[in-house]
Amino acid sequence: ANEILDLLAEIHRSGTTIVLVTHDVKVAAKTERVLFLFDGQIAGEYLTDRYDGTVASLREREEKLTAWLAELNF
Repeated sequence: ANEILDLLAEIHRSGTTIVLVTHDVKVAAKTERVLFLFDGQIAGEYLTDRYDGTVASLREREEKLTAWLAELNF
């Protein structure tokens, strides 16, 4: 799965828009933008910097994203 995500990140850096649907916070934490959908509507948007590839950064991003989702009562 990480190889696919790395490939998608490389494609995105070249200028292509990627739309990825996931329920996995670990996957979403590697993105720069997360849209939370509820009943077919955008219920929230989370923006962050580009993921630097480090384990420490990923953990921090996961924690922040999880806290944001909790604020949305997810």
